[in-house]
Amino acid sequence: MTRSGITNIALTVVAGLLTAIPLLFPNAFLVAFVAQVPYFYLLLGDRGAGRMRLASAYRWGLCYYMSYYIAIYHWFLYLYPMEFTGFSRGSALSVVLVAWFGLSLLQASVFALIPLLFRLLCRAPLMKKHRILSPLAIAALWIIFEWLQTLTWAGVPWARLSVGQYSYLPMIQSAALLGSYFISFLIVFVNGIVALAILEKKGRGILISTAAALLVANIGYGELVLRLSDYKKGEREMVVVAAIQGNISSHEKWTAGSRRKSLHTYEMLSREAAQRGASLIVWPETVIPYKLLSNQESSQKVKDLARELGVELIVGTFISEKGAEGEEMSYNALLPIGREGEILPYAYKKRHLVPFGEYVPMEGVIKVLIPPLAELDMYADPVFAGDGSMLIEIDGIKIGALICFDSIYEELTRESVRDGAELLVLSTNDSWFFDSAAVYQHNGHAVMRAVESGRYLVRAANTGISSIIAPSGKIVAQLEPLVQGQIVAGVYPRDELTLYMWMGNVIVALAGVGLALIPLFSVFESNRKKIRRFGGDEWKIS
Repeated sequence: MTRSGITNIALTVVAGLLTAIPLLFPNAFLVAFVAQVPYFYLLLGDRGAGRMRLASAYRWGLCYYMSYYIAIYHWFLYLYPMEFTGFSRGSALSVVLVAWFGLSLLQASVFALIPLLFRLLCRAPLMKKHRILSPLAIAALWIIFEWLQTLTWAGVPWARLSVGQYSYLPMIQSAALLGSYFISFLIVFVNGIVALAILEKKGRGILISTAAALLVANIGYGELVLRLSDYKKGEREMVVVAAIQGNISSHEKWTAGSRRKSLHTYEMLSREAAQRGASLIVWPETVIPYKLLSNQESSQKVKDLARELGVELIVGTFISEKGAEGEEMSYNALLPIGREGEILPYAYKKRHLVPFGEYVPMEGVIKVLIPPLAELDMYADPVFAGDGSMLIEIDGIKIGALICFDSIYEELTRESVRDGAELLVLSTNDSWFFDSAAVYQHNGHAVMRAVESGRYLVRAANTGISSIIAPSGKIVAQLEPLVQGQIVAGVYPRDELTLYMWMGNVIVALAGVGLALIPLFSVFESNRKKIRRFGGDEWKIS
């Protein structure tokens, strides 16, 4: 390999690692707007994707995205030694490494199609004539591929660029208009503009000014929204809510001896929250890791607790229902309990199950290729996915519920809000990840869902992070990982729809249309020149 080739690979790897920085260290959010510049400098340069072979474009992309995902998913190492599975240390290590490198490679191999497709677009005369289209095309491709990740189990939309911005509220307010994809689009476009400005002497000032103007406009809009939101509480009365964090991990709660301890802990913390004025108390995902209603002693304790405290409880547990053919079907669910100790209707059932955690995709193939991975399903009985938003109604307030993995799929939140949810409740586990970057990234998704939906969101996690988030994305109360406690805050039910809740992912559709128009306009331009050349003056098109 030549010295220039080694240099290019080094720049690509560095760019991938830098792109991951804001998702690993949220306070470094501004790094996102220059992190991709080294990669795009190579991609847009004289020997970039516009002229290289398709295979080379794909390899460059694979190198960049693999570096990015390897950094993002390093938290898989926190799962080791996976004592809760009963694996030997060797098997546990192999599973962790396969999960870390396998998921990274799976995501990278798909995203590496972006430079390849960009290479094809660069053949269009329109792209050659108007270089400003290059950053637009890359940004459009990026958000389309982020959206495609939501469509299959293999595409996990965990590492969206927008999540790295959740700690800087002015930057993300525009997500209420066009969703988190707009934030990702802006990041990629600005990086592309800066790279192009380095390459192009002509018009450099205009390019830099354009990038700066976009950032200033987005931040300015965000600042305006935040100032107005301080005075906009909504027309509904305040509800005092609490999220309980027992700090009992999955390593403990699945053991038979921990059931009584766990229930006692959540009773104690719920009493503290009720003393602070909470009328709605949210417990984490599977805080009761069995079918609560099938255990008379436990279910009576929980009902008595709600009656004694005069509060509504939302409890993470399992429920079972009869299927269409009379078979019993188990669900990971949130069970609502009224202040009179009654089981309220419409328990929420988790809609998006975790691959290799709650079910094994392509089980036959996985059993042959990677047997330990096929044993990662945590539950003795098969768990089924719920269908529909299944709103919980308490005191006339419609609550849209999410469980863990649900929160990284924006369409599930949108479905709940469009069905009438005025408040969002999110119960999650996250104890697998201890205090790694994963718990902060997951909480970042919750912030984005709150902004997109214009709803308060109450997030309860077994070992953290638990948080109560305002529609602006401001975290009004939070418990850090690996601590026991409860947080209480006043929230306001809201029924108005943000533009994003009303329109959905229109920016993704526009990105697709825009990319399709590039070759179409090139064909039109080519035909127009042919007509002018052979048709004479009477055939000219004005």
